[in-house]
Amino acid sequence: MKNLYLKYLSQVDAEKLNRDTKALFDLEMGVTFSAYHAAAQKAYEILKETGIPNAEIITFPADGKTAYQDKITPMGWEATTGKLTILSGFGIERGFVAADFQKHPFHLIKGSSGTRPEGETVRIITDQQMLYGENPQDALVMVPPNSGTSFNPFITRALDLGVRGFITDYAMNAKDAPDGIQWCNAFTERNNWHVTADDRPFIAFCITPQTGEKLRYALARGPVTARIESDAKRMESTVDVVTAMVPGKRKEEFWIFAHLYEPLSNDNSSVVAAAIETARLLMAEGQQEFSLRLIFGLEYYGFAAYAATRGKYLGDEVIGGCDYDAMYLRKEWSIRFRCAAPASPFYGNYLGKILADDLRDVPGAPVVNFQNAFENMYDDDSFLTDSTVGIPTVWPIRTGKNFWHNSKQTFDYVQKEAHAKGTALNTAFVSGVINPQQEILKRVLPAALEQLAAEIPYAVGSAQEHLTCRYETLAQDLDDFKQVFPAEEIEKIKTVLKNTYDLLLPSLKNDIPHSTWRDYMEQIVPVRLETGFPFDLAKVPAEERFTLLGSTLYSPLAAVLSDMDGKRNLAEIIRRVEHETRKIISEPDIRKILSNIFQLSRWGYISLQNFKGLSKADILKALQDAGIRKGDHILLHSKLSVFGLIDGGAKTVIEAFRETVGEEGCFLLPAFNSPFIYIGGLNCNPGARPFDPADLKQIWTGNLPKTLLKEYPDAVRSAHISHSWCGIGKNAAEACKDHLRTDPPMGTRSPLEYILKKNGKIVHFGNEIGSTTFLHLLEDRLDLPGVEDTFCKIRKPNGYSECVVVPRNLPGDRDFYRGTKDTIRFFKAAQEKGLQIRETTLGNGVITVMDVRELYDIGYQLLSEDPYLLLMADKDNLSTKALIKAKEV
Repeated sequence: MKNLYLKYLSQVDAEKLNRDTKALFDLEMGVTFSAYHAAAQKAYEILKETGIPNAEIITFPADGKTAYQDKITPMGWEATTGKLTILSGFGIERGFVAADFQKHPFHLIKGSSGTRPEGETVRIITDQQMLYGENPQDALVMVPPNSGTSFNPFITRALDLGVRGFITDYAMNAKDAPDGIQWCNAFTERNNWHVTADDRPFIAFCITPQTGEKLRYALARGPVTARIESDAKRMESTVDVVTAMVPGKRKEEFWIFAHLYEPLSNDNSSVVAAAIETARLLMAEGQQEFSLRLIFGLEYYGFAAYAATRGKYLGDEVIGGCDYDAMYLRKEWSIRFRCAAPASPFYGNYLGKILADDLRDVPGAPVVNFQNAFENMYDDDSFLTDSTVGIPTVWPIRTGKNFWHNSKQTFDYVQKEAHAKGTALNTAFVSGVINPQQEILKRVLPAALEQLAAEIPYAVGSAQEHLTCRYETLAQDLDDFKQVFPAEEIEKIKTVLKNTYDLLLPSLKNDIPHSTWRDYMEQIVPVRLETGFPFDLAKVPAEERFTLLGSTLYSPLAAVLSDMDGKRNLAEIIRRVEHETRKIISEPDIRKILSNIFQLSRWGYISLQNFKGLSKADILKALQDAGIRKGDHILLHSKLSVFGLIDGGAKTVIEAFRETVGEEGCFLLPAFNSPFIYIGGLNCNPGARPFDPADLKQIWTGNLPKTLLKEYPDAVRSAHISHSWCGIGKNAAEACKDHLRTDPPMGTRSPLEYILKKNGKIVHFGNEIGSTTFLHLLEDRLDLPGVEDTFCKIRKPNGYSECVVVPRNLPGDRDFYRGTKDTIRFFKAAQEKGLQIRETTLGNGVITVMDVRELYDIGYQLLSEDPYLLLMADKDNLSTKALIKAKEV
């Protein structure tokens, strides 16, 4: 491999690399779809001029709706103007231009909507001002500082509140380049990489950190107004993938991925140029064993689109791939050679190891660090390694200090000599794969044995199982060599590897990790139903889309999905992923992964085969065992996820409760919102919204009340704006009708009072006892610390909002919000007084039941004796001190 590198280094045309990079870079700086088409055409022309055969442009929809492998294509976008001019603000000269698309395209964020032709005058406010209740209607709001690029929930909230648009001054390299502008691919409400048809319109500007500092300084001292002008527009359009194929002796292809359409010299015009140079160098040597295909298009999305046109599983016609993105381009960088993930075997992984070893003693060569285990093994353009697609993809990615998506990444950022070295290195690897030489086999066995022995110190969980996972991965990559070398030669290597594995294994421990949820997962053997990773959830209605852990690619979820083979149970898959990545998955992430799998199964991405979860009959029996009877009136708190899968979901639970309480009973659920702008202090909850009863997404008390209100026409809801209750059953309407929108939430007209008079029950269906809202009724009755007026907002029909006072609301922290019946001070004392708390197991969860009257009588006595019992035990706790002082005033 060393000789290949040196050979190609001597043959690389560095001047051509420079010319091609410059030609593409100049076009891609436009950042519009017309610029994209021009860049694609130029890439096609360079391929033709270089003599690369079978070049073609394939056009795909850019309509924000069409999906390939669950990646929704972007909306087309065009703009020629986009300007942000400050009209007034402390310390800022009138007419100061903070952003101008014509001076630098990064100033107007792709996907922005335009303004009226004559422009618009707007206010600018900060995220904190919006949080604290300043009216954001038709204003530009500054994105929270240092928020990076992950502020989708903030965008959704701001748009819910009616903002006109956004300003961001974030830059990853702000300290190194305060005058640099971050390039933002798009602002979206979900985790999509691009604006889609479901995204609401807004305008967004990116300013330098330097300008942002000036603007934030002005906003801290008074109002700021600005003029915005833009002719930007979203539209249905098209986007191109450019491809070419150099035929080999065999029709099976090896793919080089180099994305277009990012306006940075090292990300990625220089990489497209390098891919073309690789093809030129290899063609000059004559016909290779395997065919070589170059693919240039949108990062991730374009490659998914092209792969989808080729079919579903592609492992039989594509032997592997190499992602050229973020390649070696500067002398101070090094390379992290990331193997293809284990779900798709690849002999190229061994070649990557040998290449890294060979270059150690080559003067001036890039330092290559070989990696066969790391987190997020399927991220970005490595995603086609997924077992449902089957294209094992390696990624020789640069490491070291660098700019990221910054205007400082100009053409001169790429160093000509380093560019040539990076191209030679990548070409050496590609050559080793598509024209394999049998002499390399003598290097393979030492590489395999070294990796096997080196794995032991990294073992997590069962060390035996961990080593077995590494052995199986090494063995399957060896088997992949059989498509190019005699099988008997490979079997000899495998025999030595197996013997070594057998010697190492007995000395290792076999401690299989267990937990409630790991053991639960042993029942589930999932099967993938769709090709490609679920990502944009195109099959799910926009209003029901959910968050995938780490957007799939940037979490263990991708590996979990890829390791689904229809044979392993989910607990085994979790452990396998931990061994592959050398990292234990946390229990919260295990819960999130399980939740995602259940959600994906609901929408047809995954089959759970014979696993159905809890049935209605299971729930009915548990409710009977818990002591719930016909005619009961219930305050029902719920957390369905703790039970595991419930067949039929929330509707099954509702039907089970309806059947259990019968025609004479009813049950009420909290349907609480966060409309606060002042609650014991200025609002700090980023989820706060002006109350809108039509917007069920505002309800934060679980899926059960949302489902009840959405799916059951006979369900009712009280009018209260922060602490409404909803319910169903004979007396539900009677319980809710007098609870007015600005009543004290726990006042005498509240549904809790009605259930008390009916001698009802409190049922915790899965959630902790700390969510016993009824205790706040006792605070209200006894006028305890922690009851005070709050200010809330209500959305008006015209989209604006009004501020109202809600008296005797419930700010601050409480001791009973966390813990169990045996650790919370109030419940410990109440049980000593005779309070009966009945618990019944259902699946992985617990149903907890208390009698309302008994809780009221015992609680009234306890709190009369100790008014601070519900507060935090530590009197120096800031929340407790504030509540006590407020009461004293």
